[in-house]
Amino acid sequence: MTENAYPGLPPQGVPPQQGGFYTGPQQVQQPGVVPPPQQPAKGRTAVILLSVGIVLLLGASVLMAVLYFGANKDAEAEARRLDEVTTSLTEAKDKLQDTKKSSDEIANRITTLEGQNTELHKCGDVGKEVIRAARAGSDAELDAALKKVRTNC
Repeated sequence: MTENAYPGLPPQGVPPQQGGFYTGPQQVQQPGVVPPPQQPAKGRTAVILLSVGIVLLLGASVLMAVLYFGANKDAEAEARRLDEVTTSLTEAKDKLQDTKKSSDEIANRITTLEGQNTELHKCGDVGKEVIRAARAGSDAELDAALKKVRTNC
């Protein structure tokens, strides 16, 4: 067999194969002989690996979307709860300020009443002395007690 100078034509002396084009030497299968296993095409392995990678990335994207929207919904609920707590806290602060103001007013009133009580006790004690002096019938004691009344009351 000699090589033909025209590609696509069989060498001289080789019969044409089906379809009329020469595709290279053909293996003739002999009875009782098992043909060697064919190797998977490298391009097909890459396609399978890329498909698996795409499916994994798509699954991860879906998972991230679900987690994002779930977290977003939780964040909105927490924001509403925070607003409610802030409002409640502001109301409590206002009530506390009102209570402190009332407490200060009451403390001032107590101080005023204690001062008035002290003044009244001065007059009351002197008044008791006037009553004792009047009962005793001593004009000197009565005059001294009345001077104290003029001074203290």
